[in-house]
Amino acid sequence: MGSKVVVVGGGLAGLVAAVSCARAGCAVTLLEAAPQPGGRGSTDDVGGFRFDRGAHALFLGGAAERTLAALGVVLPGQRAPTPGSVVVVDGVVHPLIDGPLALAKAGWLGLGGRAALARFLWAVASPARHPTSGNAAEWLGEVADPRVRALVRALTRVSTYCGDLDRLDARLAAHQLSVSLQHGVFYVDGGWQTMVDALAAAARNAGVAVHPGEPARSVGPDLRVETERGVHPADHVVLAVPPDRAEALLGRALPPRPGPAKVGALQLAIREEALAGGPRRLVLRDDPPVFVSDFSSVVPMGPAGVHVLHAIRYGASDQARAEIEATLDQVWPRWRSGVVAERWLPAMVTAPSVPEPGRPRLPITAAGTPGLWLAGDAYGPEGHLADTAFASARACAEGIGG
Repeated sequence: MGSKVVVVGGGLAGLVAAVSCARAGCAVTLLEAAPQPGGRGSTDDVGGFRFDRGAHALFLGGAAERTLAALGVVLPGQRAPTPGSVVVVDGVVHPLIDGPLALAKAGWLGLGGRAALARFLWAVASPARHPTSGNAAEWLGEVADPRVRALVRALTRVSTYCGDLDRLDARLAAHQLSVSLQHGVFYVDGGWQTMVDALAAAARNAGVAVHPGEPARSVGPDLRVETERGVHPADHVVLAVPPDRAEALLGRALPPRPGPAKVGALQLAIREEALAGGPRRLVLRDDPPVFVSDFSSVVPMGPAGVHVLHAIRYGASDQARAEIEATLDQVWPRWRSGVVAERWLPAMVTAPSVPEPGRPRLPITAAGTPGLWLAGDAYGPEGHLADTAFASARACAEGIGG
């Protein structure tokens, strides 16, 4: 048997790190504070409907898709289609432009606006034309046509799950938007809990000792992980937890890093007859910055005849819920009459550390403690969101010897 590895945190990054290390011959123990693995990737049952902790979609073409394939994890679901989606610009609902034909028909943009959008999308499709500095707001501010600028700002927020465009590194924003437009996203049947359960099963099948309900209390410089049930000695420790939690476990500060991105999230189960005009797969808006996704038009998330919607307002605002509801009123005037279950998350973290110009995420190694590794969507240089979690976890496993 190889090295003894203790993974603290049973979210996506912790599960991937645990599976990868175990398959490389390490003796792996996974400690998770909650009664079951999953973390922010968990799906909750609310009134018989499945609500992810936010509008979770798996971006294709990145580290997450590659890692799942390498681990042999096949997820039920499908790539999310865009027909039927809309964008709200200047208070008017328009069909979302999702291809050359839709662009040609977008009379609301005018000839000049269509040409400007075509030029922007052409530049995004080529990494050589991506910005090399500055923030996303500055980059998108170069789009002169205000209607096109509103559309591409909304698309960028959806692609990054971040509303802080004046903080977000422009290079990351352009890359993420390019990946999103080129490859699309995948919705998982039943929500991300399906993916969590598949990874947890892969971990147990690989011999990982999974300890749910056993939170770590501290990690010593000798890599001994203390819990209320005892001590777990290790040759390597992977902290697959947010930076503030890692600092509490280590009893010392990590290097300064960018702050988190947050949204207000309204999750709804609505009877189909209340969605007059038919399902809208996506609803995008720039001002206020609101996004709505109808998951049940793509994958099952509850009983038939009821749609599960995830609606978010990017950034912090006392008016977040009111702005979301006003957007829903405009797109589905009768939606309130059909609500059968709901949940409001006023300050949900979508990314614990948003890369800013000149301020990248934390590295996967913690200076001064050999054998200590950091994994999750707050660490490492590759990708964004779940792609970063998967990539950092695999990088930790490779560094350990996987």
